[in-house]
Amino acid sequence: MKRSTFIKLSGAATVGTLVAGGTYLNSKDYSRSDYIEEKAGWMNWSELQKCNPKQFASPNNDEDLIKIMDEAKTVRFAGTGHSFMPLIPTDQTIISLDALSGVINSNNDNFTAKVKAGSKLAYLASEFNEKGQAFMNLPDINTQTLAGATSTATHGTGSKFMAMHAYFKSMRIVTPQGEVIECSNTNNEDVFKAAKVAIGSLGAITEVTLQNRPSYALHRVVSFKSLDWVLKNANSVMKESEHAEFFYIPHSKMCLYIKHEVHNGDLNPRIQSEDEDSLVLLKQIRNYLSWAPALRRKLVGSYLKEDEIIEDYSDDSWRLLSQARVSKFNESEYHIPIENGIDCFKKVCELMDTKNDAYYPIELRIIKQDDAWLSPFYKRDAMSVAIHANNTENYKYLLSDFGPIFKSFGGRPHWGKLNNFTKEEFAKAYPMWDNFLEIRKKCDPNGKLLNPYLKKIFT
Repeated sequence: MKRSTFIKLSGAATVGTLVAGGTYLNSKDYSRSDYIEEKAGWMNWSELQKCNPKQFASPNNDEDLIKIMDEAKTVRFAGTGHSFMPLIPTDQTIISLDALSGVINSNNDNFTAKVKAGSKLAYLASEFNEKGQAFMNLPDINTQTLAGATSTATHGTGSKFMAMHAYFKSMRIVTPQGEVIECSNTNNEDVFKAAKVAIGSLGAITEVTLQNRPSYALHRVVSFKSLDWVLKNANSVMKESEHAEFFYIPHSKMCLYIKHEVHNGDLNPRIQSEDEDSLVLLKQIRNYLSWAPALRRKLVGSYLKEDEIIEDYSDDSWRLLSQARVSKFNESEYHIPIENGIDCFKKVCELMDTKNDAYYPIELRIIKQDDAWLSPFYKRDAMSVAIHANNTENYKYLLSDFGPIFKSFGGRPHWGKLNNFTKEEFAKAYPMWDNFLEIRKKCDPNGKLLNPYLKKIFT
């Protein structure tokens, strides 16, 4: 979304007065009272989850990993901290798998690649491209580790594509018992289906064989559509496109429509994303017009013209699908049965428009079902709806106000995103819940991998 889309010749003076100088209007401070900029031994990316563990460890191989886990009282595995739930905090041992990074081998006869699971997605995507391969699909953020992203069922968008873990051909898991388990659909199948999405509660994922696809390019077109148009057409559009997603801009009645299709011609790369500039501007408008919601809606809506194309690029797929994020936020995301997705999205947009402090766009994506036992997409296609709040501002309404909406439409929460699901609600949402708990107990009989939050839901 380009900043220039908002600031046009006819409105530049008005916007400058309202959001740049603040000469005539007072800005409102929306900082949350409980936000403390105090550092801790470990913090997640948004600085919401913090702890001071007794030990940090970064093993170089399975033998080191086994020794560390054997000597520790409680162990959690930390990637790059892009989960917002308290999955990691412990006062005992945190293990990073950063040293377990790299491509072990690849095969372009069947487009598979064996990798170390501590590898960052951006690194793997670049390496795969050099080898003539590409991920089947990618999520928004490329700074995550493969193990961390897949353990929480991280996904991209596309009706033909599953979440990342569904493209695992095999895995190597090291349990707290010191057992090294090789698993796949034909070897330790139950462990495989349990471990693909396990939030690090069975053991450490150290190696993965991925099913990839030949490297390819995408044509990216970004335009604006009215919310009414999206509610009527998003379902069919997302099913027909290679990759499609929508972002509703609060208080505007307009959506950003991002479409990617396979591209076979010359490339026209995007030099730099302007997403961050757009977020800054939306926040400024929110701050300076907090006293006049109607004027805010009019101003934002007046600069978003339906069908206007604001990006038109073609580049290697991994460069367009996934990127780093600078502005920090807290997020809640639920995966809704596909038949309920649009109705849920509508309700969420309507409620968000009543929140004067809201400015982050609401994301709508589509994902194909898979068979991992704790996958939010287990045995059902889904639409995901994601809502955000600036990391220094109030986020609790994402749970208290929007949680009931998501639940009423049969949503399963993203494992790493803010939710208040209870153990009983998880058990009801996942048909294979008891089967998972049985495998978890075998892999970690002493509960060494359970921090306070995981004890609540797994015991």
